[in-house]
Amino acid sequence: MKVVKKTGLVPVYSLQTGTIFGVVPDAARKMLTEKTAELVDAPEGIETFEVADSIEPKKPAAIKEVPAMDIPDNWESMHHLQKIKLAKTLTGDDSVKTLAAAVEVIGAEIQRRAAAVTPSE
Repeated sequence: MKVVKKTGLVPVYSLQTGTIFGVVPDAARKMLTEKTAELVDAPEGIETFEVADSIEPKKPAAIKEVPAMDIPDNWESMHHLQKIKLAKTLTGDDSVKTLAAAVEVIGAEIQRRAAAVTPSE
């Protein structure tokens, strides 16, 4: 679609009101998608530039697959560095830095697994 260089607006013809006016490119795309407007050529002698008529949909971020890992029954008596390492493995990233965060992550994972096994009533 052509955008008027001086104003940054796209000339459109409204199918609802029957008038011609300018709108920003995002609004023009929306109106075209909803079929409430049609593009109009800019008057001769007006400088324009091209922009895409549609926006490509954003691809969802890839979900990081973390393999299931056994949580030892004696995890509470493990050394604090081992607990942090276990929590990092469970989350799949290095965001766990403290013992308190590690205990929270491991506890939450144990509860999540228990809830998945036990049907709710």
